[in-house]
Amino acid sequence: MSRRPATGIAPRRGILGGAVLLAVGGAFLLPPLGVPNAGAYLFVALGLAFGAAWWVGARQYVYLVPACVLIGFGLGLVIPTALSLPADTAGPVFLGTLAAGLAAVFVLAPARRAPLLLAGDWRSWPLPISSCGSI
Repeated sequence: MSRRPATGIAPRRGILGGAVLLAVGGAFLLPPLGVPNAGAYLFVALGLAFGAAWWVGARQYVYLVPACVLIGFGLGLVIPTALSLPADTAGPVFLGTLAAGLAAVFVLAPARRAPLLLAGDWRSWPLPISSCGSI
C-alpha cells in the first residue's frame, strides 16, 4: 500500500504578477506610438493591475490601497495633458484625483477610515510639499 497524500485542489493563485508585467509592458509600448505624456499611463496601468488583483482575489485591503492611490496619481498626471488644461490647474487636479483615490478606498472598504482622513486633509498638502523645495 502506498501512503501518498491525497491530492486536492491547489489553492487559487493570484494574478498580480502577470497583471503588473502586462501593465509595464503596455505602458512601455505607448511612447513609440506617439502618445503624449506616455509615462503617466504607467501609474494608471499599475493601479488597474492592483485593482484586478483586488477584484479577482480575496478582496484584500493590501491590494485596494495601491490600486486606488496609483489610479488617482496617474489620472492626476494624465488629465491635465489629455484635456490641455493650463499649467496652473495641474496641481489642483493632481491633488483632487489623489484625494478621490483615497476616498475610493473608503467607499470600497468602509471599515477602514484612515484613507478618508488623508483624503479630507488634502488642502494642507501643499504646505509640506512646498517646504520640501527649500531643503
